[in-house]
Amino acid sequence: MKEKKLRLKAYWQHEPMTIREFSNKAKEYLKILTILHPKFTNLLIWKTGLDKIVIKDDYSNFEELFYKGAYDNQLVYTNLDQKGFITNESTGPFRITFSNKRKHTDDVFSITLNENYNPLFGNFSSIQFNFPENDPSFFEWEFCKNILEHTASFWKAEFANIYTFDFMDKVESMNTTFGSLGWINYFPNNKVLDLVTIKDVDSIITSLGSAHCIITLTNEIPDVNNQEDINKAIYLRDIIAPKGFLNWAKQ
Repeated sequence: MKEKKLRLKAYWQHEPMTIREFSNKAKEYLKILTILHPKFTNLLIWKTGLDKIVIKDDYSNFEELFYKGAYDNQLVYTNLDQKGFITNESTGPFRITFSNKRKHTDDVFSITLNENYNPLFGNFSSIQFNFPENDPSFFEWEFCKNILEHTASFWKAEFANIYTFDFMDKVESMNTTFGSLGWINYFPNNKVLDLVTIKDVDSIITSLGSAHCIITLTNEIPDVNNQEDINKAIYLRDIIAPKGFLNWAKQ
């Protein structure tokens, strides 16, 4: 039986962002999502005290809510004010989760942004997107491909994919930074196609004028109980992982 809990994850590195820059980026990303699906409106932030306040359609309350939602008083930030609160220029590890529901239900989705600032090792950031389980439109390949491509391109991801946890658990490697291949996979560098051919997968999409490519492993969502699907993912993983395509580009 196929698992019906699709997730999207994207990873990227960047220069440190202030909370104002991070807030602006997050707002622009959410605006892109509203074009892709009507459910990406009336969002809430999962944090006590904020989880009943809807983000307004014109985003007039977005910055205020974002600052409160991304801040954790247990963590260390730069450029605080005299009272120890963050300012527009504060940097640090920010984490925030947006959702369409206050409580977890089968039709809930969540979008978690992690901006993991580390002054010694740089920024290793990610987005985790948990799709709703009972909305068929979120399982359509065309929609999944579009949201993956828009997400990865917007955040300048070094790798991104859409996957189910059970299947990923079967094919994940401890020797890769990103884990392993999912159902639909984004690579910013189409040199991966020197190693992968259409005979190995269901589809390969490249974009004119862009270096990225999207590789879909199977025609439908991979089945964790189908050994053929598992073997296909492991085979591809073992081809591309030694060349660094499943690891951070910068170490």
